[in-house]
Amino acid sequence: MLLVHQWRTPADGVLLEIPAGTLDVVDRATGAIEDPDLAARRELEEETGYRADELVALFEGPIAVGVSDEVVSFFHARGLTRVGEGGGDDTEDIIVHEVPLAELTSFLEARSKAGLGVDPKIYAGLFLAGVALPG
Repeated sequence: MLLVHQWRTPADGVLLEIPAGTLDVVDRATGAIEDPDLAARRELEEETGYRADELVALFEGPIAVGVSDEVVSFFHARGLTRVGEGGGDDTEDIIVHEVPLAELTSFLEARSKAGLGVDPKIYAGLFLAGVALPG
């Protein structure tokens, strides 16, 4: 599984996350935004340096209904090929982790004990992709 870790100002700390991002505005005059599939492909490559042969849409829905109208879209990236370094754009300092699924639980527990925040969307994404963790 590909995970990224980076500083998140609202959380005032470093978080481990699945690759993610926001939709770009593609037409300022109309306010049209980028297609979520294209954004997921762009963010995956920008943050991790990997390109997917296939992205399968898994789920889309509100993420923080009490405070925001933000919507999260989950995709399962398949057929990954390394095409670059990753690490984000000029405003980001992202470290990429390639973690075997068999080691994911212990990896996340160790990072949490070391003080990194672990985004629960990691577990939601695995659930939506039908991936069961060992143990």
